[in-house]
Amino acid sequence: MPQSKLNLFAQLLERIDRSSFKKLVKKHQSDKHAKGISTWTHFVSMVFATGTFRLLTGYSKWST
Repeated sequence: MPQSKLNLFAQLLERIDRSSFKKLVKKHQSDKHAKGISTWTHFVSMVFATGTFRLLTGYSKWST
């Protein structure tokens, strides 16, 4: 993937308040039974996968 796309991804993740994310993880105990990856890692991988799918397929729910 081009470096410019990864920089855009990093900028997107910077907009997410990690302390608020950690508070939600603690509140809902989403890392309680984690056996490999943390909730943050899972979230980042899902955002990346969704963005990559949309980028490669041109998918948009607003497309006609």
